[in-house]
Amino acid sequence: QLKESVKNEEFRNGLLGYLEDIIKQDLSNFDFDTSETDVPERQHTDLICNNECAISTTESNTTKLIPLIMPTPKSSMPNFALHFKNGIVQLVNSNNIHKHTITCYKYSKKYENPTCRMRMPRRIENVSSINIESGEIKLKRLHETINNFNEYIISACRSNMDIKYIFSGSDAKALVYYTTDYVTKSNLSFHDTFSLVLKVILSLEKQKLNIDAAVNAEEKSRRLVLRCYNTLASQQELSGVQVASNLMGWPDHYTTHEFVNLFLIGIENYLQATLIEAPLKQQRQIESNF
Repeated sequence: QLKESVKNEEFRNGLLGYLEDIIKQDLSNFDFDTSETDVPERQHTDLICNNECAISTTESNTTKLIPLIMPTPKSSMPNFALHFKNGIVQLVNSNNIHKHTITCYKYSKKYENPTCRMRMPRRIENVSSINIESGEIKLKRLHETINNFNEYIISACRSNMDIKYIFSGSDAKALVYYTTDYVTKSNLSFHDTFSLVLKVILSLEKQKLNIDAAVNAEEKSRRLVLRCYNTLASQQELSGVQVASNLMGWPDHYTTHEFVNLFLIGIENYLQATLIEAPLKQQRQIESNF
């Protein structure tokens, strides 16, 4: 349906305008035009807003404060638009420009010409466009390594970010899977887990002499499992999403269907026994015919 709609010029222009208003890929919309402001020369120093905090003016880009910890400009302050743009430029320059690290090439380092898995740098696009035949959308980009951002979200969250448009159902499903996998991923690798378990076992081995001889094997096993669990749990980081979900009592999954558990081992054993018995039964029938 989208491919059919983009053939209409009015629809294309409206769609591109909508996307450009939300997604930014450079800082061209945040250039400063001092002629539009009424900031006097004496205000080139820090401006105090409501006696609460000092807000840097547009000519104070060399501030030593980290943009992430600077407060979001208040809409009621003088020349809010100017301060807002200044904050966006600082946030993007300090946190939303991609810099290559070794992890960028972890999937392609074996090749002769490894490529960044973040697809950086990206091609410059002077204007936004839509390919009528394929429906491919290319948004305006005047910077090769700035990650997509929305000025209001990045100003409110004050951190690095990414934003993209989701048009198809398959893209939406992929996004849901990625988000779910990301917030529930384990922080411990297999070899780290095994190392911690080994450490627990060695610790218990050293304490054998101090363990009451009356303690049975079941209790010893319970203590071992409990020690292993406590050791692993102490090293496991929990995301805010997991903590909030648990405190609110929300389910860990959603589904539109009810499922029945299948004990595959029992089924496999039955099939294996049947397959072994079938030729024997056939052989007995042949022998009985003679």
